[in-house]
Amino acid sequence: MTDEVVILAAGQGSRMRSRLPKVLHHLAGKPMLAHVTESDNKEFIIGTETGILYPMSKANPDKLLIPADPNMTCEDMKKIGLRDILKSLENMEPEVKVPEEIRIKAKNAVDRMLAIPRK
Repeated sequence: MTDEVVILAAGQGSRMRSRLPKVLHHLAGKPMLAHVTESDNKEFIIGTETGILYPMSKANPDKLLIPADPNMTCEDMKKIGLRDILKSLENMEPEVKVPEEIRIKAKNAVDRMLAIPRK
C-alpha cells in the first residue's frame, strides 16, 4: 500500500480560470471526495477547510483523515447558520439564478456525489 495525499480545495476557481467552484472539479478523473471513499488506503491528509472532515469521516469511518492545518477555516462558509437556512426554506428565498449551462454541470456533480456508496 502506498501513501496517498488528497488535496481538496474550496472556493471559486478564478485562479484556475474556471467558472466552476473548485469542489466541483475532478481530481485524476473523478470527484474529489470519491478518492477517499474508493481508496484502499486508510490515512489521508486533507488540505482544505476543516468543516469537510466531519461529513467525510461519517462516510468513511474506517479511515483516518488528518487536516493539513487544523486552523484552516473558511470564514465565508461559516456565515450561514441554521436560522438562515430555516428562514430561506420557510420563505423560499432568496432565489438564486444561474445560467442553464452551469445548473446542468452542478446537478451532474451533485448526482455523482450522491451516487457514491455509503458505508
